[in-house]
Amino acid sequence: MGMKRKSDSSDFEYDAVFIGGGGAGHIGALFMKSQGGKALIVDQDDHLGGKCPKNACYTHHLFYDCAVELDFSRQFAGKLWWPEFDSKVAILPIIDLFKAKREKTYGGIELGARVRGVDYILRQKAEIITPHLVRVGERKIRTKAVVVATGARPRIPSIPGTDLKGVFTHATLVEELDYEPERILVVGASKVGTPYASFFNACGCETTLMDQVPFYPFLDHEVRQYVIRGMVERGMSLFQETEVVEVLGEDRVQSVHLRKGDKDWAVDVDAVFMATGMVPNSEIVRHLGVALGPNSEIKVNGRMETNVPGIYAAGDVIGPPMEQWKARKSGITAARNILGQKSELKLGFCPDQLHSTYEICCVGLTEKQAKEQCEHASVLKLGIADARKPGVTPMAERMMIMGHLYPEKTGFQKMIYDADSGKVLGLHHVGYGAKDSFTYLAYLMEKGLTVDQLAGMTELFMDSARFIQMARLATWEKTKT
Repeated sequence: MGMKRKSDSSDFEYDAVFIGGGGAGHIGALFMKSQGGKALIVDQDDHLGGKCPKNACYTHHLFYDCAVELDFSRQFAGKLWWPEFDSKVAILPIIDLFKAKREKTYGGIELGARVRGVDYILRQKAEIITPHLVRVGERKIRTKAVVVATGARPRIPSIPGTDLKGVFTHATLVEELDYEPERILVVGASKVGTPYASFFNACGCETTLMDQVPFYPFLDHEVRQYVIRGMVERGMSLFQETEVVEVLGEDRVQSVHLRKGDKDWAVDVDAVFMATGMVPNSEIVRHLGVALGPNSEIKVNGRMETNVPGIYAAGDVIGPPMEQWKARKSGITAARNILGQKSELKLGFCPDQLHSTYEICCVGLTEKQAKEQCEHASVLKLGIADARKPGVTPMAERMMIMGHLYPEKTGFQKMIYDADSGKVLGLHHVGYGAKDSFTYLAYLMEKGLTVDQLAGMTELFMDSARFIQMARLATWEKTKT
């Protein structure tokens, strides 16, 4: 960790100008200020925080919360004290709720910057003249370094009809949706497409989710099966290895032409949601000779330096993983190095997650990967991975009622370990309330966590992930052998 220091950049107005006020630029600038440096944030939008509070992360998590509550209302309809449930829920009031609150979110972020003494300029585009000179409007700003944190935008594939009314991305849905969709196609079973499809379906829309490739290749095979089965049971239509040939309609979307192999068919829809990846906003550095990758991402080393001295980059503009934690850590890493604190961003061992109507978390190896890499890989499971076979239901937080009414829907947990050394190789969770656990479990696994150590921890009953109890079973098996 670096020591606090006062800025030694007497020849410059700022140690760094952060272009972009999202997770990378905002947090990087706050950190620089906390270390005694001088930072300026420039953003062409009218608020700090980037797209996350505007139409990305915040919206995603609000819609996920709604999907979970609606799913519970459907599952429990007519049971105990739950009333019968209307199958259609209006989406526009949920969007209106979000839009009514986001100005306060912006205000809170800006207040935090002011209190901490970070300068910022909004509603202005920045132009990098040199690595030490930035133009903002009529003002030229001298800076020791520039950190490009301009984020990314939705990638729209070259498909006829995507310009029709009724075609949305996560960036346009909350701004442009002005009707209640009845039938919607979500293109891309991604970390964006899946939660949005689950939300639309939970609201009662006739929802189709499709992708050109098999769904969720990064998930353990049994976790993947559980998640897909859950979506089908909740009424979604799923098409893997399928392409969109054309979006059809006159003034607005009416149907979509799909193709899989030699089979073609049309799906009638009144909305299409595109979740087909992101394009880094790297145009700002092209005139400087900054090296770009194959997807227009800015190429950086572990210190967030580009090939042009004095130009750094952080966040989504440097490519995947396009996650908020990476944006924050990369912004801080850039700030550290500009201030002379040697630091490198390591992206190796990190937990991952996905939302459907479940919270899906994983870290480490899948069962297939573990058995390929470890001679004595062993597996423990809780939950019903295969509905045709009996299993133990992990009735953890928020799942006790579900466990008594629909035990097959309470989730699924899986632990993979080396039976020889006891080292934990992979942890996988489908359910609720375990996300925080994975933050710490990932750190412990990177340090060599064993099932004996995990079994020795003290859980707060009932803990959401159940891995401590599973580790005690693993310890028993290891001792027995």
